[in-house]
Amino acid sequence: MPLPSKISLSKSKQKIFKIPVFFTKCLLITLVIASWSSQPVLAQSKEIEPVTPYLASANPAIGKQIAVICRVCHNLQKGEAHKIGPNLWNIVQTKIASKKGFTYTPALKNLKGNWEYETLNHFLEDPMTYAKGTMMAFRGLKSNFERVHVIAYLNTLSDNPGSLPEGDQKKASSMNEAILEASFFGSTWPTGAGSMETGFVCGRICHSEALVQQQGQTREGWEEVIEWMVEEQGMEKLDDDMQDLILSYLSKHFNVE
Repeated sequence: MPLPSKISLSKSKQKIFKIPVFFTKCLLITLVIASWSSQPVLAQSKEIEPVTPYLASANPAIGKQIAVICRVCHNLQKGEAHKIGPNLWNIVQTKIASKKGFTYTPALKNLKGNWEYETLNHFLEDPMTYAKGTMMAFRGLKSNFERVHVIAYLNTLSDNPGSLPEGDQKKASSMNEAILEASFFGSTWPTGAGSMETGFVCGRICHSEALVQQQGQTREGWEEVIEWMVEEQGMEKLDDDMQDLILSYLSKHFNVE
């Protein structure tokens, strides 16, 4: 099947093709109420890759993009009401099941301790296994890469964010490179500043490297593409710093000039 022609970005917002947004995953989340026993069930742990060695190198802006899926059931900002799930503002390192005004299941109320980094890591990987009986009908974030960045982002949702633990910078860099190569465009994707962030955003919204190459734009043109993706395709608005990094990368490696 031939690739579509360039996106038309006129003020009329004429669309030549429709790109699936990355949070179509959200459509897979059912709001089925899971049954639970009257007896509290303790957390069920399993061996997964820890996040602590990578958090110091995590990018909260990437985590914010991934966390769009959380907004199906949770509000994230200070003062916002609870939804199906509790508001996640100031969730990191606070007592589990302690949000005032929210009714928790026995599965969550029975969990001991605080939402520490590794506790969140295990819970987010598979909520329904970690806390059997939870009503959180979500299959989890199976990629360690995703959990690292989401937890770093959740840590920013506070008036006084905690300090992220120092980790192994070399190990963190290797993980990011491996994830980029495995999940996005592989060894032919140009390296350099903004490579991981651009590859992540483009990969999550179903671009291929060939399509990015075909779309070759000036910096201003790429800025219009991003604006179109936000306004017409439902992509989460990028933070200014991340958008500037991505625009610089795209205009350097995929510029018509």
